Amino acid sequence: MVVGFAIGLLVAGLPLAVLSFMLSNELNRLNSFEGLNLTVDKGSYKLGETIEVTLENRFDRQIFVSTGTTFVVEKKNESWIPAYYYMLPEYLRYCGQYGPPVNFAVSNDTSFHIAWNQTIMRCVWSTREIIHEQVLPDLYRLKMMISFRDVFIEDLPPDETLTIYSNEFTIHQW
Repeated sequence: MVVGFAIGLLVAGLPLAVLSFMLSNELNRLNSFEGLNLTVDKGSYKLGETIEVTLENRFDRQIFVSTGTTFVVEKKNESWIPAYYYMLPEYLRYCGQYGPPVNFAVSNDTSFHIAWNQTIMRCVWSTREIIHEQVLPDLYRLKMMISFRDVFIEDLPPDETLTIYSNEFTIHQW
């Protein structure tokens, strides 16, 4: 009986293992593929100035980006550290609730644009409060996690996600 259960588990889990392996291989190819880019339009901004963020997908299939934390704003100290977490404003209405789409898709051969005014709006899940923060002057870059599957990115093994970074930019007080 234990042997039958083990064989059943192996047969049932085999397709998922194969899918995971295939996605992992595709992401490994993507790591060196120059057609997936996260960029900001300039290298220097005034405090509060709109930053045009572009995710360009020139890969041969769609990718998925989290709606929970669309990108992380990393600050340069001795190394890059997370300073702010950006969530697309249209998903803030789901703050403290289940039900929003887990990710949004970016089709192959397309670009996704965000006009970001350097304000971070984030959800405090337990209180359903939306916090607004102005990014402070400093040197930054954006970090975004992508995957090929429409599931919580945090639930995927590391070999099924890819972390990409934008060019560096400075926000000035003047």
